[in-house]
Amino acid sequence: MGVRKINKIAKILKDKPLREYKENNLLTTKILTEIEVSHNVEIKYVYKNVLVKCGEERPVEFDALLLTHTPTGKKRFFSIELKEADVTKVISQLANRREFVDYAYAVLDVSLPFLAEYLLSYAELIRSLGLGIFTREELVLRSKYKKREVEDFECE
Repeated sequence: MGVRKINKIAKILKDKPLREYKENNLLTTKILTEIEVSHNVEIKYVYKNVLVKCGEERPVEFDALLLTHTPTGKKRFFSIELKEADVTKVISQLANRREFVDYAYAVLDVSLPFLAEYLLSYAELIRSLGLGIFTREELVLRSKYKKREVEDFECE
């Protein structure tokens, strides 16, 4: 019987130099508060521009990784990918990182009419992965819970 992915521990690598990205300004207190309220969680820590490694797999970069707790103390992890306007790329990134987190969000610096065309084009993928989307600081689509395949994270 093979090893199930659910038993893996992902490592948050601290040796990556912190860089500032223009998109980092898209992650605001308003968005973080909306996530806490919408999902009834308390954010314990926000990792920004972090590399995560699971087993022997190549490290994966997250624009933001949130560690949260539910009222009963259960850990919930959120991925947040920040992009100015590249909707196709952000959906691809969220899809590739979904196994690591319970919830996944894109934050885009675009108007809702601009986003609407992409939402229609990627509707099935967005729905199947339970992805959430913010435009600027407005919640457009709430992420759905999907049990992560990674059991926990630890810092190196």
